[in-house]
Amino acid sequence: MVEFSALIFICMMIVSIIPARAESSDTAAAEEDSESESSQSARRSMLFWHQAAGFATWGTWLATNLAGDRAMKSLQSTETFANLILLQNPQAN
Repeated sequence: MVEFSALIFICMMIVSIIPARAESSDTAAAEEDSESESSQSARRSMLFWHQAAGFATWGTWLATNLAGDRAMKSLQSTETFANLILLQNPQAN
């Protein structure tokens, strides 16, 4: 499960690094681009923060799963000892 999640994360990082193709424009399109440059800048900023929040969420999800897996394995290794202690004096429990 962790290996599949790591593969998805790596693919998402590669896709986000690849630059978008720039389209060539003529003079009229250049004038429109200068007008909408501030709106594009705001959209790029929102996209960046959206991706950063997504990666942070994914990282905390992964850390939670790894910690839970470690706790579960720890509990399974001590379960027989705990049962032995609890069965020695059942009235005290």
